[in-house]
Amino acid sequence: MPKSKHKVKNHIVNKYKLVYLPLFIGVLAILTVSVTSYYISKNLLLDEMKQGGINLANLTTRKINNEISSMKIINDLLEDGLKQARNPVINNEILKQEFNYQEIVESLAKEDNIAYALIVDKELKAIADSDIRDIGIVYTDDLEYLSTLKGETIATEWYSEDLNANVLEITVPLFDDGEIIGILGIGLSMKNVYGSIYFIFLSFSMITMIMVLLFLWAQHRNVIKPVDQLDQSIRQIDVEKNAGYRLPSPERDTFLGLFSSINAMLDEINHYFYQLKKQEAYIEHIAYHDDLTNLPNRRMLVEKLELEFTHNRSGAIMLLDLDNFKEINDTLGHVYGDKVLKKVTEALLHIKGENLVVSRLGGDEFLILIKEEEDILKIENYARKVIDLFSNKLLVEDDEVYLTCSIGIALYPSNSNSVSQLIMNADMAMYGVKGFGKNNYMFFNEEMLTNLNEKIEVENKLRIALKDDGFKLLYQPQIDTYTGEIVGFEALLRLKKSNLSPAQFIPVAEETGMIIEIGRWVTEAVIKQVALWKKKELSLKPIAINFSAKQLNDLSYIDFLQAKLKENHVEANYLEIEITEGLFLEKIEKTIEFVNQIKALGVKMALDDFGTGYSSLSYLTFLPVDKIKLDKSLSDKYLETKNFKMIGGIIALAHSLNLDVVAEGIEEEAQYIQLKAARSNYIQGYLFSRPLEVKEVEKIYNDNFLHKLLFEEYDE
Repeated sequence: MPKSKHKVKNHIVNKYKLVYLPLFIGVLAILTVSVTSYYISKNLLLDEMKQGGINLANLTTRKINNEISSMKIINDLLEDGLKQARNPVINNEILKQEFNYQEIVESLAKEDNIAYALIVDKELKAIADSDIRDIGIVYTDDLEYLSTLKGETIATEWYSEDLNANVLEITVPLFDDGEIIGILGIGLSMKNVYGSIYFIFLSFSMITMIMVLLFLWAQHRNVIKPVDQLDQSIRQIDVEKNAGYRLPSPERDTFLGLFSSINAMLDEINHYFYQLKKQEAYIEHIAYHDDLTNLPNRRMLVEKLELEFTHNRSGAIMLLDLDNFKEINDTLGHVYGDKVLKKVTEALLHIKGENLVVSRLGGDEFLILIKEEEDILKIENYARKVIDLFSNKLLVEDDEVYLTCSIGIALYPSNSNSVSQLIMNADMAMYGVKGFGKNNYMFFNEEMLTNLNEKIEVENKLRIALKDDGFKLLYQPQIDTYTGEIVGFEALLRLKKSNLSPAQFIPVAEETGMIIEIGRWVTEAVIKQVALWKKKELSLKPIAINFSAKQLNDLSYIDFLQAKLKENHVEANYLEIEITEGLFLEKIEKTIEFVNQIKALGVKMALDDFGTGYSSLSYLTFLPVDKIKLDKSLSDKYLETKNFKMIGGIIALAHSLNLDVVAEGIEEEAQYIQLKAARSNYIQGYLFSRPLEVKEVEKIYNDNFLHKLLFEEYDE
């Protein structure tokens, strides 16, 4: 990199452009003016000398010419007079002597600054010379004399060794009656002229030097030094480390306005920097704190945990989730829910402990970091304190709100030394609490991780099955209690390439949302199977399919169902949908609306797993179903002699409401006999048949199972 460019980059002020370049131009201008003035003065002086010499020569030649003319007139008059007198009185040579060229040149040579004078005739022979030694010399080789004989006036400067000085020689022609008869040469000494020129040169040099020095002094005083001061002052500016610094007042006022402007700008920058720092502090605060509760957020918690891991410390995190908080949001609105969260925050902050950090992960989830604590009993004590907090009511807008929470606890580094994995472990423990009834706490264990991995494996299998047609349906017959004939089937979902039971993969499908797509596949497959049996001219029998609570989120399911029935030319009464009683009671209005829309199509509705939920008989009076299915657990529990009347009462109530009853999971003949006595309409279970493939169903499609039960052993 060139040196000059390097300096420019390392200096705030570019002195080369601001100082040195203008200084150089100024000095160069002064020198140029001085030199130009010198040469103009010199040329003027030489021209004046030359012109003066020419004027003198011309004046002398006119004088000589006049003298010559006068002498000729006198001579003519004398000659005429003498001829008449025939006696010459004056000799002509005497007259010539009266007109002496030598005297003229000698007279000229006596003038100041005239070095010599001479007169030569037409043959260029010197007939008069101020230096009499040179009279008679012939100048035939002198080009200037030759040019003068042609009528030109010539001025020539040459160096004379005798005089040791330059001589300006002026040669002019001498005329007689218009004819050139000779040349007058005058040599002007240039010694004094050049002395004057030298004096002028010295004078201009001194003036130039003085002007340059004055200019340099002024530049140094008013530009260079202030620029250096400005450069040094600006280098001291550091708005971060010394925000109050201002440029000191300059010694000169050259850049006073600039100093003032920079200081004013520093004031603005300082104000802006102050505001920026405040804004940065605010941004950092909101970056690390929850906007609603002002608690530390996930980002701050992650950084604190990473710091704990870096220093190899031990501790725990408690992931807290509010039970049933979603219902508060859904019923009272999110604004009210936010107020509840603020009250929860206030309550959590009442838990004392220097090693506790309460943060909000989002939604209704909070995370409490317990730093530098290995004592499990103390960690449990913190968890109990949190649980106890929610045993008291919270006052929100004068309303009494009662909440419970589920807490998952993960220890570090024993459970994990990865932040994300540790939080995930606590999350698994928290969901474990919810699975066991909520309002409690649970420590993470490796079995939870195993369950999670199994869940992920199940999820992958479901996704593959959806993609590669990996599902199939088995059909379990429903038998008329009195005739023994098949009156319908329940379609049961299975995986083609896996032995996973529905109890294993249906919850995963519901949790991941795949149940909606799977539910549609089941619906379409059953409708197509009915259409196929119709094509085979079999006597059609209804097929029941199970419907998950999550499928209520499939808002266009009814349109899909109607379209598939129409597309396959299947009557709606050959399809039955089973919904659990828990679904009715948890989302009663939404579920009843859905059931009514289904029934409007002509599809039958059944209440599945009756007896496993709330087991309340009163709600049967308003549920819009056509059939109830007694759960296997209910039959196992009450089909004993002492409890027989309970089953009978339930069935009688159902019949009074015009509901058919199906008893599920019947495996023993004694159970069948009791259910028949209790007037259950239909029996479903391994006593008569396991779930069958389509080909097996078609083989027993018209069989009588009572006949098989009474007269032969039915091979399952």
